[in-house]
Formats: sequence, C-alpha cells, structure tokens
Amino acid sequence: MFGFGKKKKKENLDQAFNRTLEEIRTLDDWDDPKKLERYILDSCEQIVSNTKEIEAEKKEYRIVTKYLNDIDILENMPEEERADLKVLAGKIVELSRSRSSFEHREKRISEENYTMMEENFEDVPNTILRLKENEIYQHSLEKDMHHLEGEKNAIEIERENIKRAEKNSRIVSILLFFICLLALAIILFFDNTSDKDITWYFVALLVFGGVSFSLFFAWSSSIRRRRKRSLKYLNKIIPMLNSSRMKYANITNAVRYVYNRYSVESAMELEYIFNNYQIEKAERDLYRRNNRDMEFCVEQFMEFLESKKLYDSKIWEYQARALVNHDEMVEVKHRLIVRRQKIRDQINHNTESVKLERDEIDRVMQEHNFFVPEILEIIHSVDKLCGLNQYKRA
Repeated sequence: MFGFGKKKKKENLDQAFNRTLEEIRTLDDWDDPKKLERYILDSCEQIVSNTKEIEAEKKEYRIVTKYLNDIDILENMPEEERADLKVLAGKIVELSRSRSSFEHREKRISEENYTMMEENFEDVPNTILRLKENEIYQHSLEKDMHHLEGEKNAIEIERENIKRAEKNSRIVSILLFFICLLALAIILFFDNTSDKDITWYFVALLVFGGVSFSLFFAWSSSIRRRRKRSLKYLNKIIPMLNSSRMKYANITNAVRYVYNRYSVESAMELEYIFNNYQIEKAERDLYRRNNRDMEFCVEQFMEFLESKKLYDSKIWEYQARALVNHDEMVEVKHRLIVRRQKIRDQINHNTESVKLERDEIDRVMQEHNFFVPEILEIIHSVDKLCGLNQYKRA
C-alpha cells in the first residue's frame, strides 16, 4: 500500500551530453547554423521533459509528505481515541481475514449440488430417510429372490429326477411282468415234460411276484407322492418369487428415481452431499454476515478518520493492520520516509540536469555567437514555461 507510479528511469547526465555531442560531431561543420539550431532545440526539449519530471516528482513528494502527516496525526491522537480506532481497525482486520479465508478455501460442494440442495432443502432429510429404508428393503428383497430362485431351481431338479424315476419304474414293471411270465412258462413246461411235483415252484413264483409287485407298488407310490409334493411346493414358490420380483422392480424404480434426481449412487452419498451443503450454507451465511459487519465497521472507521481531517482516509481501510500493530505502523512510516528521500534525491538530480543543460545552451550560443531571434524567442519561452530564471547562473 501507499504505492505510487514508477518513474521513468533517468539517464546519466554525462551520458546524455556525450550522446548529443556525438550526434553533433557527425555533422560536417561544427559552426553550421542548422547544427547549432538542432542542438539548442534538442536541449530545450530535454529541459522541458526534465522539468515535467520534476513537477511530477514534486507532486509525489507532497503526497508522500501528506501521508506522513496523516501518520503523525494518528500517532498523536489522545490515548482514548487511539484505543477506539484500534478496536475498529482490529475488527476490520479480523473480518478481512475471515473473508479472505472464505474466498480462498476449497469448496466442499459443487455449485450445481448446492443449488439442488437449496431448492429441495425441506424435502432432502425425509428423502434420505426413505432412501435408506428403501435400500434396506431392496437388499432384503434381493436376498429373498436369490433364496427363492435357489429353492425353485432345486425343485425343478427334483422334478427332473422324478420324471426319470417314473420312466425307470415303467421299464421295471415291464421287466417284472416278463420275468414272471417267463418263469410261469418254464414251470408249465416242466409240468408237462416231467413227473416232478411243481407245486412249490408255483408257490415260489407267487411269492416272488407278490413281493416284487408290492415293492414296485410302494416305489411307484413314493414317486407319485414326491411328484405331487414338488408340484405343490413349486406352485407355492413361483407366486412368492413373482411377488418378490414385482416388489423388487417397484422399489428399484423408486430408488433409481432418487439416484437420478440428485445424481448420486447411494443414500450415503446423498447424505454426505447434504451435510456438506449445510456446512457450506453456514459458511456462506457467516460470510454474508461478515460483509454486513464489515460495511458497518468500515463506515464507522471512515467517519472516525474523516473527523481527523486526514489527507487520505480511505487508504487506511487497507492498512488497518498498521493501526493495530505498532511495528507494522513503524514499517509503513519507514517506507514512506525512504520513498520521500528517493524522490527528493531524484528532484535534485533532475534540477541539476536542467541547470547544466540550460548553462550549456548559453555557452554554445556565446561561443558561436549564435543569437538568432527565433531561437532566442524559443529559449525565452522555455525559460518562462519551466521557470528557469531562478536556475540561470550569473
């Protein structure tokens, strides 16, 4: 702060003279009036330029002095007023630090998400609760569907096994029938061709046939019972599975609708965004309050400073730290003093350059007896414009 425009770097006076003389020597005749006229006019132009620099530097010097006077006024105020000013400046420093911290912080949430949360602020908490419940229910339905699908597949495998068993039972029944028929034929053949008693053979055949067909009947009955039981269970599982699928489709649509609406992939993500929105909203509200407080403090601060008739009260809004920290004020004052000394040195340098340049014009004119009225009129105008009469040497 307390910055001023950078001045154009001045050339060394000796180098400027040497350059001008070098240009003059390039001409064929040193006493050529055109050469002298050009030299004098260039010197006059340089004098005018340096004089403008001096005036600008004097203006800057006066401004720096006024800033230093402002510091003296502030430092010499009564202790009570200085304490009041320090309190106001401290508030400005603190509010400025808070504002800067907010403006340079990393955003917690994108502007798009912030706007969406702002528009749906009242609905989002309930939406998060419902979405959590729906996700839990969706997960439960998914587990139920997997379980029912597993049981349905097991029943279908069982029914395939029953079908194969029924097919095998039919083959076994045919084999038993032909075996018994063949045994009966053999017994009858022996009865016709042999004198042996075949009664026991008939009994054995009847026992074998009775036991075999009894076992076959029991096996067939078991297969039929298994088929009925599996069909009954399958008819029970399928409606349950279809119901679960329908419920799962409905709840999934509801969940996906919320996902798409808020551009999230879970209730946890939506809750995370909403929590960040709340923090961001609190920070923005604090920022707005700080801005209002800043406006109020600055208004009081400026009223206080303006009552002291300072040259520039506004600049202290940006140098409030110097009013709070004595070392900071010392540093500000030191920079101004150094700046003023540099300006004074530059003024003296440019003033000396103007004197030498003006004396050089008189020397050249006297040496070459070059007193052209038009040139004299120009020189007189330059002297009057630049106030050089006070610099001319006797």
